[in-house]
This record gives sequence, C-alpha cells and structure tokens, in this order.
Amino acid sequence: MRHPLVLALAAAALLLAARPLLSEDKKPAGDDDSPGPEHAAMARWSGSWTRSIKLWMKPGGKPFEMTSSAEIAMIMDGRFSRMTATSDMGGHKYTGESTIGFDRTTKKWSVYAVDNMGTAPTFLEGTSADGGKTIEFAGTMTVAGKDTPMKTRWVQTEKGPDEIVMEMYKGEGKDEVKMMEVVSRRRK
Repeated sequence: MRHPLVLALAAAALLLAARPLLSEDKKPAGDDDSPGPEHAAMARWSGSWTRSIKLWMKPGGKPFEMTSSAEIAMIMDGRFSRMTATSDMGGHKYTGESTIGFDRTTKKWSVYAVDNMGTAPTFLEGTSADGGKTIEFAGTMTVAGKDTPMKTRWVQTEKGPDEIVMEMYKGEGKDEVKMMEVVSRRRK
C-alpha cells in the first residue's frame, strides 16, 4: 500500500514545484509556446504517402531504387510531425520513424530519426527562409563501422500540397555528395 501513497506524494510535489511556472490562466509563464504558423505548415504534411527512393552507395554510381509507404501525423497537440515509413529494402523489411519540430523560442527546426537498420539515432537542426516550405537541416550522424560521426545535410522541399522531396548529403564543402533522394507523393 505504500506504493500508491508514494506516487500520490510525488505527484503533489511535482504540482507544487510547477506552480510558480504557471500563470493564473493555467498556461506556462513567459512567451506563448502554442503551435504557430510553422506548425500549421507541418500539419499540411499529414496523410498517407508513397515514396520513391534513390540511394547512392558510391558517388556517381548507379543508385539503388525502391519504393516505400509512409504515414505522417501531427502529435503532441499539433507541436510535432511524426512520420513512420516502411519498405522492402533488398529483402529486408525497413521501418523508420522521424519527428520534425519547430522551436518557437530558438526559431530552429529539428529532426530526430531512427530506423531498424542501425542503433544510432540522428538529430539535426535546421532553418527555413520560407516558413517551412524548404528546410535545410545539418549536423552529424553515426554510420555503422565508422569511428567518427559523419557530417550530413538534409534538405526537405515541399513542391506542392501533394509532393515533398528530401535530399540527403554526406560530407561537407567540396567533399559533399548526395547519398539519398526521397520523393514523397500523397496517396489519394
């Protein structure tokens, strides 16, 4: 019986600790952190998608091509966009998830991606000059068998209400090469 009592005491302590952070109307104190226009842009991506993927194993080589399906939905009360994608990747079932967000405080976009082909998540930050129609993410990602993280840049471009293109590059500067292109088309 001590377990429910401990939980109740912990919940009460959390409420008391959070009280200074809440204003009289029960909203967090400080700047408005409700979804904004960038989140409305993300909401446009919600739905079912068919994806055509090109993956270059070596620069200038012939790309490996495959198709994938994806579901995109807004989560966390309209603050983040989550995509779940599945495909057959050369006889292996691929599942990947990514979550895109926009932080109204820092004015930066972010993407967090994981899949069943590796154990390292990828987290990148980005910017957009056009309210989210084109977002350029940059950072590093871990590659299996490599000792050091690899520089990467992802560019997502909303071509219209029914098409989104994601281009992924590795390296930087004159050493940057395109490693993947994903063209997503909305299923009707």
